[in-house]
Amino acid sequence: APTLSPSVSPTAAPSQAPTFSPSRAPTVAPTAIPSLSPTPAPTADPTTATAVPTMDPTHTPSIAPTPDASAMLLMAMNQKLDAVDAMYRFTFASFVACCVVLCGAAAIDGYCIRKNDYLCLIYILSFALQAMDMLSDCFFVAQVSIYQQHDEDAIDTLSILFYASICFIVVPVLTTLWQLFRHIQSKWAASQDAAAWLMQHSTKLYLLSIVCGGAFSAVRLMNSDLFQLQIFQMGLSERELKRFNTKRLWSVVLWENLPQLMIQSYFLWMSTAASDTLSAIAISSILFSSISMLVTVLALATDRKLFANEKVTMITVEVTGSSVVDKRERARCRTRKHGLQNALSMVLKIHRDSIEIMRPVLINAGLLLKLYIYENLSVQFSSMKAVETTQAVDRCQIFADTVNSGEFAKIVQQAWQLQDEPVASNPQHQIFQSDTAASVSSLRNDIQLAHQTTQPRDVEQPQQP
Repeated sequence: APTLSPSVSPTAAPSQAPTFSPSRAPTVAPTAIPSLSPTPAPTADPTTATAVPTMDPTHTPSIAPTPDASAMLLMAMNQKLDAVDAMYRFTFASFVACCVVLCGAAAIDGYCIRKNDYLCLIYILSFALQAMDMLSDCFFVAQVSIYQQHDEDAIDTLSILFYASICFIVVPVLTTLWQLFRHIQSKWAASQDAAAWLMQHSTKLYLLSIVCGGAFSAVRLMNSDLFQLQIFQMGLSERELKRFNTKRLWSVVLWENLPQLMIQSYFLWMSTAASDTLSAIAISSILFSSISMLVTVLALATDRKLFANEKVTMITVEVTGSSVVDKRERARCRTRKHGLQNALSMVLKIHRDSIEIMRPVLINAGLLLKLYIYENLSVQFSSMKAVETTQAVDRCQIFADTVNSGEFAKIVQQAWQLQDEPVASNPQHQIFQSDTAASVSSLRNDIQLAHQTTQPRDVEQPQQP
């Protein structure tokens, strides 16, 4: 029960701890000293969001005024461009270093340690050039994409350049894949050596074509005989590679190099006019596209002229004997061709570069040797008469006589450095020539026949009694 009357004086001291239950009435005055620490709950009015929010709050406020939105966008674009440019320089330098190391190791292995006359560094460099062209085009697309996202004034033009750059990368790759597929079905599938290789490595060939940006350089790399690995021994002749390379004009030059060169040149002009700085990615892309286009056009112009009047003779001969039965000896003989090429050029009376010796094929008792002889047929005319006629050389018959006489076996022994003389037998030949070369050959034979019939003959004198 409550007291009958309140106490006269208050309690001696207030309690130190808060009461467990609220007071019945609020205090008249506030607390003497406000709290120094902030309240755990946010303030009633939150701060407004900035145009480009930062990831972390600043420790102290900036003294200078905050830049506007356009300046922030330009700053962000420059940061991304610098990052892409640094990544491109690092990737390009790393790729070039890897190519140099690879070519150096291949040269040491093929020219010094394990002598390999079939090693072709030109095919490796051709693949590297095509891969660097593809690499620069991809980084160029990334650079155009950054401009497209941040440059609102030219967003329409940059969008066109962006999608066109992608289109002229994807479409040529797909086109070369289709050309490779058609050429395999129509040409290489009929070749026994190439068909056997394609059965095992066709998937790798298609994947490599996509990575480097074209099937032509991938096919060359697969014929480079790099480190004497089977995957790089496709077994195509040099003329077969060149004939396949003639398809490069439409899929690479007209669908990739020329459009990319126009796009990159326009973008370089536009970016230079806006910022007075030259883009290293655009310049390198223009350089690689120009080199690729120039080399392709010159090579195709030369090869088409040669193929029009070309006659190809394929000769096969079996080389057997105890000296080529040993596994190590056969492996060594399958990498030597220069000595045999020089000797046959003197026997057949033709330039050594007109003779191509393919890698020998393993047979039961030795090796099967296949070689190609390339000849350009031409006839010069003046006033519808032959200026010069030469007696056609039957090189197939000369080669058969060389094999039958045993001279070819001695040539092989000396070229391959064998201890015992092998046995060369069963020479066979097959002749291929274009329609133009066939007509030229027929015309030359007709002229030679007419020339022989017009020669004066010795008239038999009557005997004196």
